[in-house]
Amino acid sequence: MIVPWRWLDAALAASERLPAVARLKGGVRRGLVIGALWGGLPLLLIGAILGGLNRGLPGALIGGLSGAAGGLAVGGLLGALFGPNYFYHSDSAVVTIRLDGPEGPFRAGDVVRGHVLVAAHRTMSLDGGDIHLICRGSRAWDELLFDSDQPQLASDTIPYLVVQAGSLPSRTVGRDTAFRYPFEFTLPADALPTQHGNVYAIDWNIHARLGTTQMPRLEAQREIMVMAAPPLVPFYTGGYRAMVSSDVCQMILSMDKILYTPGDALYASLRVVPRQSFAIDELRAVLLRIENVPVGDDHIVYVVLVDSDSGLIRGERRPGGQGTSYVWLESEVDLTDRQVIRASEALTYEFCLDVPATWRPTLDGPDGQVLWKLGVLIARPEQDSLRIFHEVIVHTSAAVPQGVSAVEPPPVRMRRVTAPPSSGRRPAAHDGFRPEQRPAF
Repeated sequence: MIVPWRWLDAALAASERLPAVARLKGGVRRGLVIGALWGGLPLLLIGAILGGLNRGLPGALIGGLSGAAGGLAVGGLLGALFGPNYFYHSDSAVVTIRLDGPEGPFRAGDVVRGHVLVAAHRTMSLDGGDIHLICRGSRAWDELLFDSDQPQLASDTIPYLVVQAGSLPSRTVGRDTAFRYPFEFTLPADALPTQHGNVYAIDWNIHARLGTTQMPRLEAQREIMVMAAPPLVPFYTGGYRAMVSSDVCQMILSMDKILYTPGDALYASLRVVPRQSFAIDELRAVLLRIENVPVGDDHIVYVVLVDSDSGLIRGERRPGGQGTSYVWLESEVDLTDRQVIRASEALTYEFCLDVPATWRPTLDGPDGQVLWKLGVLIARPEQDSLRIFHEVIVHTSAAVPQGVSAVEPPPVRMRRVTAPPSSGRRPAAHDGFRPEQRPAF
């Protein structure tokens, strides 16, 4: 028996706040609450009507209260006695999705095999059901409304793929028995990778639903991880470099590779060739993750703090870009404190940053993008800061499990070399970004 009214669900949720009722099994508690309501409401009306006809308004009040009390007691008792035979309780059956063979992660084109295990603790009739493979994207953004100076949050969900593995047959399940429904899915050749982003996310789930005549539908869900394969990138024997020239110095950011997996250590170096002596307040290397969705009012949010308990984000909002972009500081290291860089010296800083062991690869999806950038910032007293960035690509084809660091990062090293003034030679095309590609942050 399934009672569909929402007010009954609200009453069941409220009854769980009572310690004596919350300790009862699901079927007993459900029968007690529904029986009390079905008994109390009719007798409340009958008692109020009869008391009003006999004694007027005082009689209606006394008769209604008396009828409701009797109805609650009798209905609740009968519901508690017979409820387990008719109503759902949470320990009646357990539905689990299990994979046969590798647990993942999977590549595009792989075959995913498994089964749905149903373990019943009482005899029940199943009306059949279905098993689906679902790929779903979700986006979140903020925008300023015309009548408010505070940004309002918005979100949506985008179904990318829904595949059904046939229909499950109807059957009767005996007490304390278990049975399996096998399934098999083939991931598309162009399957989007799993992305656990904050602003743009993509999830793959196997979802099973089974219907019964005596209880609500049984449901189970299991996430599977789909890899983000590394793209083909040109290889240069001298590594990868980005160069930025200014009136005070030339900055060259170098690294041996640009492909990384979560948990990797990213080694890089910065060479500063001064054109004149200048003072710095701070020199810091950062690893940024930029998420963009093509909705919103064309702004960038530089995330400052994330509350792990509430999930609230505090950041600095600036106009710019297309749609909504969020910039996350994933890793950083201070290379030096205040100092004066002399015109006769070229400085080289070698450093290491950890790529976080989270499933957030580089992605150019149909409804959002995720980019990773390595950068170095030089803060100068009462002057504009100097910045240099180079894009790195994070893939998950051989990802380290979450929370595991691949290596212990070495300390920052600095080499000081006496050098003649820079000749102003421009690097080759592969040394870094072209001017139109240079990021604004």
